[in-house]
Order: sequence, then structure tokens, then C-alpha cells
Amino acid sequence: MASGPAEELERIGCCKACIQRFTGERQASSSKDRKLDGAAEEPVCVACEGVFQVNWDAEVKRISDAVQSSGYEYSSFVLSVSVPFSFAVRQHAVLLHMKDTFPACRGWGDIMQVKDAVKDQLLNPLVQELKVPCDVKSPFHINLTIEHEESSQEHLFLAEADPSAFRTRKGRTENFGVASVATCLQSCPDHRFKRLGHCPPKLLSTRCPPAAVSCFRESIYLAGRYTKYSRELSQTPWLIDGERKCDDSVQELLTKHIEAFIGNKDIKFSSSGREDCDVRMLGRGRPFIAELVDPRLQPSSLTPAVLRRLQEETNSQTSQVGLRDLQLISREETQNLQEGAEDKTKTYSCLVWLSRDVSDDELHTALDSKKLVLKQKTPIRVMHRRSLAVRERTVFDLRVRKIQPQFVRLWLSTQAGTYVKEFVHGDFGRTRPSLGELLQCEADILTLDVEAINTDWPPCVD
Repeated sequence: MASGPAEELERIGCCKACIQRFTGERQASSSKDRKLDGAAEEPVCVACEGVFQVNWDAEVKRISDAVQSSGYEYSSFVLSVSVPFSFAVRQHAVLLHMKDTFPACRGWGDIMQVKDAVKDQLLNPLVQELKVPCDVKSPFHINLTIEHEESSQEHLFLAEADPSAFRTRKGRTENFGVASVATCLQSCPDHRFKRLGHCPPKLLSTRCPPAAVSCFRESIYLAGRYTKYSRELSQTPWLIDGERKCDDSVQELLTKHIEAFIGNKDIKFSSSGREDCDVRMLGRGRPFIAELVDPRLQPSSLTPAVLRRLQEETNSQTSQVGLRDLQLISREETQNLQEGAEDKTKTYSCLVWLSRDVSDDELHTALDSKKLVLKQKTPIRVMHRRSLAVRERTVFDLRVRKIQPQFVRLWLSTQAGTYVKEFVHGDFGRTRPSLGELLQCEADILTLDVEAINTDWPPCVD
């Protein structure tokens, strides 16, 4: 039998760094003491799978070069390390073996995990190399992903060792995850783990390849208002069975120049309601938020002057939409877009055809300054995407002007969520009362404009 824990760890195939991890000898922490130079002739460590058997100076340089060539701006960073499930399984197997071999020794459970030891090794050198601090609240993430093909299946026996660790509350089996693997290792009886697994871990013939380096920045949020002057433009890209129904969209026209400047990987566009493709959005415009996912730029680069320039460039490139009040907001401020959605009012104007010539007196008696409470069953045209329900919506103000026989201009102020087209034509009786019902004739809407969305957010900056 080996004379002590360190010798036994070396005998079963642990590297110097892992011997230090398991025995608690942390004083030898320089890169010279923690790496094995010329490691090609050394056996692959059974605990870290060769992760610590590298030239750490070269590894720091490789990671730093990858970050600096990524194209991201950064003034701080947070480092995360992802390791295979086999690392936890192998560490557990080493600990069980050492507990059996040295039952009198205590403290085997408090061992630094490989991912934490890697971060411990890299953090300060990366701070010096990148010349920026590490900050756990930094929006800029450096991710190291370690994978090893040879050991990629070693954790699968855990599902047999403790099936309960991989069941959800509803009894379904879930995939392996960090939490479920940790739960299984903690709850699985030692004798079952030893019977189904390898204790101590089996030797490896290959080392882990260098960690893959990737970078990610947390989203930037922009708010503003848009106007829409085209009656042939959807709000977001409109595809049916993979085929576009409109050449452009409000979202694309608004964000094309912004995305090119910021260099984000994706965008999530949301607004305070939406108008149909054939409806114009006038007045001060519709409030919107654009979440720019994984942007290359820092928020500090988006000064008011820069945003104003991006807004002017956007407006100069299209006559179909207009952009105003573009501003940087926090993630928390995005909640303002939907707050009080039911209480907002919207103002519309529309051109309406009537099946008979209605006199001015009839129009004003039936409609002017009326407050109406509508009962609107989900319109036929949106039943494919909205649940079937009867919704009460209020028309707060209604004014009408006759243009010529059988044609009138209607202005109305409504509660948000009112289906104005259906209020005009009745939608086969699904909206009551309707304009046609009030005037005792058929009515149909020819054009519709949103003239105002009455909300103070986002604040005016123009």
C-alpha cells in the first residue's frame, strides 16, 4: 500500500495539480508548480483528464488572443468555465477510493471542483493580459467550454445508479444536467456507484483538447417611437409557409442601420400593440423596444449624439416609416411598455362606406360624443392566433363628418385592444353594437389610421 494520500493519488494516475487539490496543498500555486512541462510523455490525469497538464502561460495567451480578436468592446469581464459531467463522476470516484484507502483521514468532501480550479488558475493572469478587471456583475462574459470525446459517455450509468435524481415532479425523465448529476452523486449509495462505475477512475489514452473560447455580451435595450406611412407594410417580418408576404417590415426598416452599427447577433422587437399591414401609424408614433442580443458594442458607446445620428440615418433611408425618441434604456425599464396596457387609450380615424345615404342629423344623433361599451367576440380574422372569448372594450369618444353621400370620416378614442375594423362592420354580429347597427345600415371600413397612442413613455428626446 502507498505510504500516504499523495503517493496513492499519484499511483492511481492523478497529476500534480490534482494531488494538490485533493490533499489541500494549495501553497504551490505558481504556473511552474501547477503545470507539467513537456507533458507529452506523462500519463493523462484520471481526475482532470489532462486539463491541468498544460503550459498555463501559453493557455492564458491563447484565451486572451481569442478575446481580443472577437470584436467585442469591454471594460470588465466575468469568466465562466463549463466542464463535462465526467469530471464530477471521476472526482467522486477518486474521493470514494481515498475514503476506502485512508478511512482515518477526514475532509475528503471539501475539494475544489475542476472548473473552479481552472478559473482560479486563469483569472489573475487574464486580468493582467486583458488589462481590465474581473467583475461578477460585468455584462461581458468569457466562456470556456471543455469537452472530451473519450470520456463523454462515462456519466450515463448514473441514470441506473439513482433513477430518482433524473425524474421531474411530474414523474417524467429529464436529461442530464449539472443539478441532476450532483444530486445523483450525493444520494447514490457508495456500493452501487462502485458496482456500476469505475473506482478509482479508469486510465485515459487522450487528453482534453484546449477549451473552446467564446464571448457573449448581455443585451442592450433601445426604446423609441415609430410612425408608419405605408399601407403595404407589416410590423415584423411576415412569412407564411416560409414565403414572405411583404418585402420589408417596420422592424427591419427601423433597425437595419442600428444593427449594422452595434453588431448584435439577434434582435427581439416588441411594441405597444400593433397595427395591421394596411393601417398607418401617425402622430407621435407607436412606442417600441428593441432588444439587441449579444451586441459587440458597450452601452457606453451609444451616447445621445450617436443615437441621434443613427435615428437621422434611418429616417433618411426610407419614406415608409419614421423613427423618433430613440434612447438607451435598462432591462428593468422594458416593463414600462406593457404597464397599464388595459388603461391606455388610442385615437383612430377611418374612412367608412355606408350602404345608404345617412343624413347629417342621423349621424350626429346616433354617434357624436357617445361613449359605448362594446362586446367583441374574437374576430374571425385573428381566430387562428387568439383564444376564443368575448372582450369588453370602451369607445370613449366618437365623432363623425360626412364627406359625400354614403361616405363618412370617423374619429374615435378607444380603450387599448379595441378591434376598430370589427366595430365598423360588425364582423357578422360578433361585435355589438357596431357602427352599422347604430346607423341601421351596412358599413365597411375603407382606410384606417392610428392617430395617437396616449402614453408618456418613452419620454420625448427630440
